[in-house]
Amino acid sequence: MGATTIWERWDAIRPDGSIFNPQMNSYNHYAYGAVCQWLLEAVAGLRPDETAPGFARIIFEPTIIPQLSPIKAHHDSPRGHIAASWPVAGDRARYEFEVPQGAEGELRLKRYTDITLDGKSVDTVTALTHGKHIAEFSFAPLSGLNLKGNFVPVTVDAADETSITVSSQDVLQLRVPVGGHTVAEGSPLTLGVRPHSLAPATSGVILGRVALIERPGNETIVNVELPSGVSWLAVLTGDHSLNRGESLAFNTEGSKTVLFDSVGNALPRMAS
Repeated sequence: MGATTIWERWDAIRPDGSIFNPQMNSYNHYAYGAVCQWLLEAVAGLRPDETAPGFARIIFEPTIIPQLSPIKAHHDSPRGHIAASWPVAGDRARYEFEVPQGAEGELRLKRYTDITLDGKSVDTVTALTHGKHIAEFSFAPLSGLNLKGNFVPVTVDAADETSITVSSQDVLQLRVPVGGHTVAEGSPLTLGVRPHSLAPATSGVILGRVALIERPGNETIVNVELPSGVSWLAVLTGDHSLNRGESLAFNTEGSKTVLFDSVGNALPRMAS
C-alpha cells in the first residue's frame, strides 16, 4: 500500500482504491509499532547504541525464542544496510549479522554460553568491525520473561517457622513470609515476583539494567536484564524517566512474592 508507518487496519485501502474511514484507522498505530520495535531490537537483536546516535555504533543482542525460529530482519540506516537473522537447532543458535561500512558494532551475548564468532571463541561482549559475521552459541529457554510472573533461582540464607530469607546473584537478601522450618539453609529455591509488584528504589533488593522501555497509557513497562542474564518485566505506574542501559534497583514486599521448591510446588504462605 506504500505506507511508511504501521496502520491500524491491514485492509485500509478498499479494492476500488478508496481509503477506509479515517475515524477507524490510525495511520501511525503505536500498539503495532511497539511490537515491531520489540521484534527488531529484542528478537532480531539489532539496535542503535544511544551513546552513538544515528547507528554510528550498533548493538547486536538477540533474544532467542525457539518457537519463533527462524528470524530474519534488516534496517536501511543512515550508515547503510544492517541485517540480522538466526535459526536454532537443538540448543544451539546460529546468528548471522551485518555491520555496514562506516559503523562500529558490539555483540552482546551475556545470557548465552559456548560462543564462537567467525569460528573463534569469544567473550560475551565483543567489539565488531564492519562486514558480515556469524556467531554460534548455546542457549537455554528464557525462564524470566513472563507477562504473569518473573522467576529466578535463589538460595536459602536462613529459615524459621514463619519466614525464609533468600538471596542470589540477582537478589539481595529478601525475607518471604512462608513456613520454612522444613527448608535447610543453602537449599535452592525459585523466587517468583509479579511485574506489578516491583517498585524502583535508590537501594533496592533486586538489581538490573534497563533493556527496553514501553509507555502505554499511564504505565511504564520495563524489560530489565538481571546480572545473571535473566530478563524480567516491571510494570510501573506513571511515566518514569529511564534510559536503555542504565542501572536500576527494585524493592518488593516479601508478602507479594512466592517461593517454589525444586519440583515447582509453592511453599505454604503464612497467614496474615
